[in-house]
Formats: sequence, C-alpha cells, structure tokens
Amino acid sequence: MINEKKKSTKNNLKLIMENNNWTSDYVSKMSGLDPKTIDSIKNDMYSIISSNSLMSITDNLHININDLIESSEILEKSMYKLDKTNFNESLPSTLYKYTGIHFKIFPYDHLCVSVYSKYLRKLHFKGNFRINEDNKFNITLNIIDFDFFVSKNYTKISIKEFINNVIEALEEYSKNLGIKKIIYNIDSHVRNLQGYKNDIVFYQNTDDLVLDALFHNKYINCKYDNKDILINNINELFVKLGDDFIATLNKKL
Repeated sequence: MINEKKKSTKNNLKLIMENNNWTSDYVSKMSGLDPKTIDSIKNDMYSIISSNSLMSITDNLHININDLIESSEILEKSMYKLDKTNFNESLPSTLYKYTGIHFKIFPYDHLCVSVYSKYLRKLHFKGNFRINEDNKFNITLNIIDFDFFVSKNYTKISIKEFINNVIEALEEYSKNLGIKKIIYNIDSHVRNLQGYKNDIVFYQNTDDLVLDALFHNKYINCKYDNKDILINNINELFVKLGDDFIATLNKKL
C-alpha cells in the first residue's frame, strides 16, 4: 500500500491568472506557449508540466516558481483526479457504436451508474459500473455487475460477439475519460444460473462466455485473496482459485 503522505506537486496557474485578470490568450502570448497548453495546465492543477514550459511561464510573466508550483499530498491529488472523472453522456453512444443497441443509463451519483439495454426482450443486458481507484491511486472503472438475459431460441444476435463488443466499448469509453485500468468482479457463486421456466439463460461475470471474452481481451491479471495472480484461461482460473472464490480480473489500458 502506498504511503498516503507521499508527496506530489500541483500548480496554481488558474489562481494566479484569476488574481491578475489574465486570459489564456494573454498568458500564451507572453510565455510563447500554445493556448491549449496553457488551458491544460490551468484546468488541471496536477497536470505534468515540462521544465521548459515552467521556465517560459515564470520568466516571461515574472512569477516566482514557488508561487506557481507547490507540494501536495498524493492522497489529495488522488481525490482531485477521482472527483474530476465522471460518467458522461458518451457512455450510451459508445455502447451503441459497438453493439448497435440503445442503452439507458441511471446514475446514482457521478461515480456510479446502472446500465440497461433498451427494447430487446429476448436479449437484455444490465450492469453496474463504478469509477474508483486502486491501491496505487490509479483511476479505475469497476464492473460490478455484467449480466445478460438471453432467450434460448433467440439467434438474431451472437451473444458471444455481443459480450465482446460491450467489453471493447467500455475500453474505448474508459480511455476517453482518462481511466487507466478496468476491473471486472468475478464470483463463482453466480455461475451458470437459469430461470424463467428454463426459457432464459443468464450470463454473468463468471460464466464461460464472459470469462472467455475477458481472457481473449487480455484481462489476465487476477486479484484474489490480496494476491496478484496471472491467469490466461478458464481452466487455469479454477486450478489456481478453486471452485469457490470472489476475485477480480483487470487490464491496464
């Protein structure tokens, strides 16, 4: 576990600009830096700033570097990053792009949503996604629930292809949000359930189709019992974890 007192740095450019009534165009003109660079620094106090950019700003605008850059706790940086990473309106459109199916999004706060596919009664998806952070303070997308309800007689859509498309859609969406890792919960207790008069098959996080898709997409890093284990396929999963487990599979993006 990382020491919460570990130091980071943050910049005060936005505050300095506000106190001096400076615009981004003015700072850009005076420093010689591109306006987009100024905005990226101003709008993210924890953005990485090159030494050349620091010198251009401090020298040309006569700013003391200790006023521009100050020390910060790593936990403070983590909470700032987490608060700025919110689910947005592009989630349903990204899912539609990959699956051709419309989705409804129900947020319970800016860091947690429930997701449902619309209209299809014979193939229905529901999930629960959360934005979180790992023990190294990297922002993560946690897939808590990843459930499919499929009629045995429904053949218009390949469930295998559909699952893979949803996984790929979530990767694109996460990259666009700046998320560095996706984590899927896997739980052997909810494996291969059936119901609704045996006409409907349930696929959840730990069913073979879902696990196969996850391993195919390189979700081979497993966290189990506070240990990191490399797993490449379903057989290896049950050999290493046994038949009774709650764990996660993750992939760095």
